[in-house]
Amino acid sequence: MTAQSGDELYRKRAALQRRWDDRDRAHSNSPIVDHSTASFREAYYAEDSRRRQRAQEEFDARSWEFVIDPVIDEWARAWIVGVPATLPLRRSTFPDWADLLGFRSHDFSIDMALVALVDRAVTDGVMRFPCQGVVATAFSSRHPYTELTDGVGYGFYPDDAEELIVHGSAAVRYEDFDSRPEYGPDAVVAAIRMVHDTFQKPRPGHRQPGRYWQPTE
Repeated sequence: MTAQSGDELYRKRAALQRRWDDRDRAHSNSPIVDHSTASFREAYYAEDSRRRQRAQEEFDARSWEFVIDPVIDEWARAWIVGVPATLPLRRSTFPDWADLLGFRSHDFSIDMALVALVDRAVTDGVMRFPCQGVVATAFSSRHPYTELTDGVGYGFYPDDAEELIVHGSAAVRYEDFDSRPEYGPDAVVAAIRMVHDTFQKPRPGHRQPGRYWQPTE
């Protein structure tokens, strides 16, 4: 199996985020369409509660172990070559890493870089998920004073789940990502471990009803 390019992963992630929107569009003939009414709000919260409960049930039905193989360091040394092998992996060096990570544009984000690295590690067998599925962004964190987004949180989207998104325990903070001291292969392994560490205490998550959702009655 061949690792997907960074741009392919971006498109796949976008499709994941549309999964619930596409399902909601199939139920767009509700007589209750005014979002400001008490009837709509009541139906919305009832649907959100149903999704949360179903996600909890799916989470409790199995174990969620994310494993990194000890050979990951050797694996990284085998393909981190050229200029990136002498550089840290952070936003200021992304243009030098773009080709190696499969991005046509040098303008990509931390979350896209980490998803590309995790996908390659899974494809090559040095990181294993508990079942078929993919890791993608699922939430974010905000600075307590500025209220600006300061980190990205990851979720595991199981292929066979109805509502469940397995959330990592915390977001990867941008400041922490950019301050890692490692270079080349070590930088890649450290970045992957940042995502992996958040899944050591996973928690159930779900997608709230979106803009296309309408009550079915």
